[in-house]
Amino acid sequence: MALTVFETATTSTAEQLAESLQALTETRQLNGERVSVSACSPGPISDAELLFRAFDQPVHFQNGEIVPTAFDDAKIRGMSVNRMSYITVDDALRLAFSRVAMVNHSKAKDASALGRQPTAEKRRMVAYTVFKTSDIRLLLHGHEPESVRRLFGVYDTATEADSSHGDVFFLLPGRQKQAWRSARSRLYDLAKNGLIILRNPA
Repeated sequence: MALTVFETATTSTAEQLAESLQALTETRQLNGERVSVSACSPGPISDAELLFRAFDQPVHFQNGEIVPTAFDDAKIRGMSVNRMSYITVDDALRLAFSRVAMVNHSKAKDASALGRQPTAEKRRMVAYTVFKTSDIRLLLHGHEPESVRRLFGVYDTATEADSSHGDVFFLLPGRQKQAWRSARSRLYDLAKNGLIILRNPA
């Protein structure tokens, strides 16, 4: 059943997908980790896999540090990662550089159409981190045995353009601000442990 949520992603926004996933029971959420979402996929993401996540400045990175809001995608629309069993770091960086360049071009084009100069700072890819899937899946909410549950799910979201693509989603339902801030802080700590700052950011 959980697969249905990802199958409908082709006709839903990423934000709707995140909301739909959070509304599922935990059993159905976790069942989604055990399935492939497309014929392009190399398979479900295993606990042992390493995951690449890029950070760009100023959105994710400021003053030489990751900002906590760099992980908000996990709650809002899914935090994109690349499975390092199926892509090299160099190729993952190339994808990240390309994505940032496209965003900058789009913003410049929009500003030009309005007869204005771009006002926002150009985004630059400046760092990346490597997570271990099991470390993310071991982040738990609650203390009593009957109330403990997973904070994040790690899902195969491969596409034809990128078979290594995955997403990390926050799983708790509703507007649990304190729980989210705590979860985000713990994800931040994991990211900081594997952080690599690029010598020649672009």
